[in-house]
Amino acid sequence: MSAFLSVLHISKKNITILAFAILFFLMGAWFLVFSFKNTSEVAYSNGTALVKSAETPEKQLYLEQDSDGDGLRDWAERLLGTDPANPDTDGDGTNDGDEVAANRNPLQTGDDAFSGTLAQANSTGMTAQIAAGIAGGYALLKEGGTNQSDISDILTQQISSYIQNVEGPKDAYTINDIRITTSSAEIIKNYLNAAGLIFAESFQSAKISELLLLQEILESGSLDRLSEFGLYAEAYTRAVSALVSLSVPDALAETHVALLNNFSNLATINRAFQNAGTDPATALAYLGYYQNEANRAKSFLNDVHILLESAGITFAETEPGFLFVNYYNQLKNAGTL
Repeated sequence: MSAFLSVLHISKKNITILAFAILFFLMGAWFLVFSFKNTSEVAYSNGTALVKSAETPEKQLYLEQDSDGDGLRDWAERLLGTDPANPDTDGDGTNDGDEVAANRNPLQTGDDAFSGTLAQANSTGMTAQIAAGIAGGYALLKEGGTNQSDISDILTQQISSYIQNVEGPKDAYTINDIRITTSSAEIIKNYLNAAGLIFAESFQSAKISELLLLQEILESGSLDRLSEFGLYAEAYTRAVSALVSLSVPDALAETHVALLNNFSNLATINRAFQNAGTDPATALAYLGYYQNEANRAKSFLNDVHILLESAGITFAETEPGFLFVNYYNQLKNAGTL
C-alpha cells in the first residue's frame, strides 16, 4: 500500500491513540526533568506561572536568553536546576550545554548519565514556549503543596490548551495558480492519467503511512528515524511541483486546487513530524491537521469518482488513471468513504 493510500485509511481513533502517545512522550520527558529539579525558583522573575499565547518582545527575549553562554537557555537551566550564571555548574570542566547534549548530568561531576531526556532542554518552537511556561507553573504548584498527580493533570490540561490553539498550515494555492482548459471525456481522462503517473512516481519510495512510521518510532524510541519524515515531505513537494504544471479541465479546477493545497499542507505536516525530536508539541498539534488533510484527500477521490460516473469514463488497469479508481474502491470496500 502506498503512503498516499495509507493516508486515506487514517481514522480518528488512530489519531487519538497517537496523540495520547506523543503527549505521554512529551509530558513524561519533562516530568523526569521536573522530578530531577531541586529548586522552587519560578521561571519568570515576576512570578508569572505560564506563558500567555500572545507573542511579545519580552517573551521572545526570555525564551532566547542564555546569560552564561553555555548553550542552555536560562529557562532550561531553571528546569534542570543548573546555574544560569555559571556555564559549568558542577565544576567538572565541561559546560552545562555540552553535558546536556551528551546526555550527562550537569549537576554531578564525571561521565554520569542522566536517566531523563535532557536533549529536550534545548527544545524549539511550540515546545520551547510550553516548557518555559510550565517551568514556572510547576514550581508554583509544587511550592503550594499540590501533589504530583494533580500537578500532572493541571499541566497536561495546560499543554493541551496550548496545542489546541496552534494554527495549522495555510492553503497556499488558488484558482489563479493553475492552467484551466475546457472539459471533455478525453481531456478529463488525459488529465487523470497524467495525475496518476505523478502520484505513482512521487510516492514510489514511500511504503507505509506517516502515522505508521510515527507509531513505530514511538514504540521503539528511535528518534533517529524522525529524519524519514523528510522523505515524505519531499514526495508531497515533488507531487505539487508536477501537479501545478498540468492543464486542468474546468470540471476539476476547484478539486485540483484543493489537491495542491492538500499535498502542500501534508508536506508541512511531515516536516513538523520530522522535527518532533526538538518540537514534539507542534508535531502533536499537527496530528489533528493531518486528519483534516486525510479527509480532504478522500473528498478529492470522491469528486473524481462522481465525475467519472457522470461522464462515463473508464480506465484499463494498465492506465495510470486507474490508480484513482482503485483507491476509491479500496476505501469504499473498507467503509471509510
